[in-house]
Amino acid sequence: LKAYAQSRRIGVALARRYTGGTSVDSATELALGLHRQDGIQVSLFHLGEYVRSAAEVAAQVAAKHAAIEALGRAGLNVHVSVDPTQIGLLQGAPAFEANLRALATSVATAARSGSGRPALMLDMEDASVTDATLAGHAALRETGLPAAITLQAYRHRTGADLARLVETGSMVRLVKGAFPAGPALA
Repeated sequence: LKAYAQSRRIGVALARRYTGGTSVDSATELALGLHRQDGIQVSLFHLGEYVRSAAEVAAQVAAKHAAIEALGRAGLNVHVSVDPTQIGLLQGAPAFEANLRALATSVATAARSGSGRPALMLDMEDASVTDATLAGHAALRETGLPAAITLQAYRHRTGADLARLVETGSMVRLVKGAFPAGPALA
């Protein structure tokens, strides 16, 4: 389905409206153009979530590192989004924590030549991984690594989570949320 959509004009036209391209280079080029023309800062995201195989996790982490390094080389704000299940959360806490720390360290290193407020933005997925996502964010912040977090505005717990994060000076992105949750959670 992916290959079919990517090979059709309508699929390509729709994707261009919402994505920075099909490669790190094309996304970085677009980001650089937006920054030069209008001063717009961007966040890069390599799509993929609920990754189960270790090989695919490694590929996703490598893609994130490539995006981070490209933003740094271009002198742009180093701001990259990541889904926790994309970088090893489904393989267990040790894999997730190691990949998360490595990516945030990469952001800190690459950001030395950029502008703006660098961050590894942890995206919020379904409710089953909320606590692990918040814990990963807290661990990065405790070590001084550049971290930000997404909260889903419609969840009952978001007000309390947001209050705690604001107290610590965290960068927070509120979203409507793409993960359905029943009335007990949202």
